[in-house]
Amino acid sequence: MIDRKSVPLLPEQRRFLTRGLPGENHWNQAAVCSIPTWIGADLLGRAAAVVCRRHEALRVLLEPGSADVGWISDPASLFEVTDVDLTGESDTRVFARECDRIQESLDLRAGPLIRLARIGWGRGEARLLIVVHHFLVDGVGLGILIGDLEQVCIALSRGEPIPSARPAPGAHEFAAWLEQCAETPAIRAEVDAWERIGRPVEPVRLDRDAPNTMATTEVVTRSLGAETTRAVMDLVRGKYRGNPTAVLLSAIGPTIRPSGDALRTNLIGHGRSGLPDQPRVTRTVGWLSTRYPVTFEFLPDRHGIADRAAAIAAQLHEIPNSGTGFGLLRYLSRDAEIRGRLAALGEPDITLNIRGGGRGPEPQLFQPAAEPAGESETSTGFREHVHGIDIASHGGELQLVWYFSSTQFDRTTIEDYCAEVADRLRSGLVPQR
Repeated sequence: MIDRKSVPLLPEQRRFLTRGLPGENHWNQAAVCSIPTWIGADLLGRAAAVVCRRHEALRVLLEPGSADVGWISDPASLFEVTDVDLTGESDTRVFARECDRIQESLDLRAGPLIRLARIGWGRGEARLLIVVHHFLVDGVGLGILIGDLEQVCIALSRGEPIPSARPAPGAHEFAAWLEQCAETPAIRAEVDAWERIGRPVEPVRLDRDAPNTMATTEVVTRSLGAETTRAVMDLVRGKYRGNPTAVLLSAIGPTIRPSGDALRTNLIGHGRSGLPDQPRVTRTVGWLSTRYPVTFEFLPDRHGIADRAAAIAAQLHEIPNSGTGFGLLRYLSRDAEIRGRLAALGEPDITLNIRGGGRGPEPQLFQPAAEPAGESETSTGFREHVHGIDIASHGGELQLVWYFSSTQFDRTTIEDYCAEVADRLRSGLVPQR
């Protein structure tokens, strides 16, 4: 018998449901891992059942016909594991098509919302595709899930007791705490600050004024190189408490706003710290990440990187509670006037997301693979932002991953943007020989 009970939603879950995406079922977190060939689909299925029982966020569906949430007690009804034979195949386009098929098969209301595929690939190799609807996990949560899945697979294969996870609040226990926090005088007092911090500015310039659709999304990736990465991280560790946001914005700002005026962007945070007396949720799986608009006044490009970064860092310091309060007020507040005031700010043209690693056991067997995971997002509807900029780490080097619409920009424009940002960081931070 399936036991259902209502559970509260996290701010990013509520935000997702307000978007009205035509393809809301296809909005995923996904990864492809290289795995030992002895790990089969049956073992993966048994391990996934353990992990789903461990993390309550993985047992959530939306109630059909409503925006309520049902908690499903039987994890077997919420995920599927398939065995895919592509042995002997070497064309990654074939691999990607199979991943696309799986990515498109999730359903927010009927399930499954988790799909695992054990893929026999190439010359006797094996890959694991993990697809989880973003409604259930953020990037940190996906990392925790992968680490836990490997750990349980190893224990089951050896017939050993399954390691117990460190206790952590469930995602919806944390959501309930956030709902209470949203009504506290300290958080409610942030409304005026957010209207100032996230104030609208002039739109960014485009190559063409054209529809910004999901179907036209393209991406340009540019590595900063090992030397520039070291210089960036040395500055970050030395002055900015491990947060590279100020340094990277000091290079991105003059590219998007060459006139040197204000730049407005959404900043993405992991949401696992920042509020007073916050429960310890470093090991909690769920969509805990935060999103908040910030309008930066930045120094013109004639100033050095260090000076521009210091000016941005001072503005970042003014943001209350690491930005968490914005989502609480915008999506959890019981006060309609507060929600309306923050909704009236609208969405920034830019989103900056500095990707962090997972918080689970460090994978030993499940290593990142080069094969594509397929398309993780629907191609229907409109994009939220003009520029989506991710900062990722790959092979020990920072990468710019820049999303845009091909109807609004020529690809060469974004390639030039990425090159300009990389050159600005290198010339400003790397000693010239």
